[in-house]
Amino acid sequence: MRSNGAGSIRPRCGLDLDNVIYDWEGHARWLLRTWWDIDLPVSTDYDMIRQRIGRERWDWLFDDGVSKFGLFSGGPILKDAAIILPEIALTHDVVVLTRRPRSAIRDTYDWLHRHMIHPSELVILHDVPGKGDAITRAKADVECDWYVDDSPAEVEDLDRRGKDVYLMDRPWNQQCTAGIRVANWYELRRMINV
Repeated sequence: MRSNGAGSIRPRCGLDLDNVIYDWEGHARWLLRTWWDIDLPVSTDYDMIRQRIGRERWDWLFDDGVSKFGLFSGGPILKDAAIILPEIALTHDVVVLTRRPRSAIRDTYDWLHRHMIHPSELVILHDVPGKGDAITRAKADVECDWYVDDSPAEVEDLDRRGKDVYLMDRPWNQQCTAGIRVANWYELRRMINV
């Protein structure tokens, strides 16, 4: 926890953006259906979309899908997030933590502004070219009192590092046993006593 400048201490919550606040999964499936006539069911595995559509369509999604068709800016806010997130922001410093490509930075700011989400901090993690493999910054490197994510890998990493983390229940993370599973934003609100 840290002082908010007025002398009071506010807990910091690290919230993932895609599939926790922003409906990335639904919007990506809509883009693929609209532009490629690929009708995918809701993912039951975290990498299902990538695995099902192949390299060419995946590259399109992160190229034209971002620059022309709003992969990171055209999707809706998840309804329960729209209701509960402002309540959490009254008592917590909200840190939005997301993994997005550099090409989506402007879209990310625009989308948050359009939905009146004004986090205390926005941290966009992306791969940084290094010698050989990409170097990826961990969400756990951004100090928060607790975190919310839907990615099994992220939740497992945060949990392994001793962080308090809530796993937002999604069809693609049913095998994950790390963190504290919450069914939705209403249950999260109850768990954190807001």
